[in-house]
Amino acid sequence: MSLLGLLRVGACAPRVPFVTPVDPPAPDEATLLAQTLPAVVLLLANRADGTVRYGAGLVLDAPRPGLVLTTFELVNDATALHAVRYDSLFARDDSVARLAVEHAQAVVAATLVRADVARDLAVVRLDAETRSLPRLSWRDAPPVKGERVLALGHPARRPWLATAGALTKVEGPLMMDTAGDPGTIGGPLVDTHGRVLGLVHRDGSASPIEFARGLIDEAALPIELDRRTPEAAYRTCLRAAQSGSERWLECLEYDDVAALLTEARAKAKTSSVPATREEARQVALVNFRRAVGFPTEPLAAQTVEQLTAQLSSAAAAPFTPDEQLFSRTGIKVDAANPRGAYQLLRLGVELGRVAPVDERRAWLETVGRNVDGSRWAEAELWVKGLGGWVRREAPSVEDEATRPADFAKQSMTAAELLAAYVEAENRRR
Repeated sequence: MSLLGLLRVGACAPRVPFVTPVDPPAPDEATLLAQTLPAVVLLLANRADGTVRYGAGLVLDAPRPGLVLTTFELVNDATALHAVRYDSLFARDDSVARLAVEHAQAVVAATLVRADVARDLAVVRLDAETRSLPRLSWRDAPPVKGERVLALGHPARRPWLATAGALTKVEGPLMMDTAGDPGTIGGPLVDTHGRVLGLVHRDGSASPIEFARGLIDEAALPIELDRRTPEAAYRTCLRAAQSGSERWLECLEYDDVAALLTEARAKAKTSSVPATREEARQVALVNFRRAVGFPTEPLAAQTVEQLTAQLSSAAAAPFTPDEQLFSRTGIKVDAANPRGAYQLLRLGVELGRVAPVDERRAWLETVGRNVDGSRWAEAELWVKGLGGWVRREAPSVEDEATRPADFAKQSMTAAELLAAYVEAENRRR
């Protein structure tokens, strides 16, 4: 029988009345928490003022392992970011501080992958396996005013608990009838069946979970480089950098950096041996790892008492702007935070104008937004190598003369980069 024949038979079949599906009975709260809390992680963010901000994150069901959804505010000004995955033993600890200190082997590094500042959302990646952890489903049906919900996280500085309440507002940001708790910031708001309705913010409100779909999809995309043109190279290399992928190192030229390293050694009188491309790559690798936030830096305290005193969820740490960078490009980053400039990449960057110099060189102007919404712009020189287009870290004086007069300036000149290398060599002596 043809498909059309099957359709004709189906058309003549008796109609079955439609029955609205009904949810099964909700589990009791103890069962519900046992099912949902393992999908929540503890996040700890070192800050420049020596405090440690803490909160929660939701393990994502994404192709890339280790992805966790949280709030941007929680991770924004972190000088180092750490996480702890759920363990039933840890959940018995009486405080977040005791857990982090006495189970230090369970504390893993994390890095910011993507962020949506306007909606206060962020995706971070744990340097650890998460596939064994459960994933919570997202509820498709709209929330109902008055329904019972749970904010999962670490309320009252106690790990893996929940704050219960009822929804008082369901249009726009969701609101509960109970006060927010710092320990549930970044954690999921779930219904009585454990389905995610939203993500909790500092004021106790929760963003509807559908607001995060686009951000999660972006963070989960595979990293593929296309360096056939300056424009394609910039966009795909930016994607690699934003994702914390070391494939970003394929996007850099190393001859210019090796030459500067050689000159720095001579000026500091530390070596007369010329630096190699591989040495230049190793310098880039170290700087990249420091910037993206897989830290060697431990938590800011070594005892339960110290960490208890330093746990904070209050206002942002003091901000010390890099005045030279700001005056040149408009970029606002904390000079005391080695990850500051790199974190701006996660807020989104656009490729503006492209000005070819010749067949092997092109200036690119990139634009973005600071956390406060103000605009910044900088210029980059990309050059064509054997494997495709790469970014020239230290354009020469001759290169700089080719930059269009109406373009933004570079974030750092070759002379400034050389001075930084000389300072590093002097510290090594």
